[in-house]
Amino acid sequence: MLSRCLGASGAQDVAGAATLDDALRYLGSTPYRHDLGSEAGLADAQRAVSTTLLWHLRVLAGWQPRAGAAAVRLLASGFPVQHTPVQHTPVHHTEVAS
Repeated sequence: MLSRCLGASGAQDVAGAATLDDALRYLGSTPYRHDLGSEAGLADAQRAVSTTLLWHLRVLAGWQPRAGAAAVRLLASGFPVQHTPVQHTPVHHTEVAS
């Protein structure tokens, strides 16, 4: 995972890009490209970075002992629920006789 991160200089390159297109082009050559489409905008780029970061936190949590996983969960707690994968299981409703 360390070899896949941008690092401080990569983050500065993206943040200091002259245009959004330049920043997206840079991100397109990194692991963050996974969720970037060809017509990505600012919100798409932010979502791709957040999603990848959250995935990395999940992987790190899996490598930790229980106490370490709790610390990583605390870091991930700031992410909105929209980044949480959901399993789509059907909900069966039963009618109650009155």
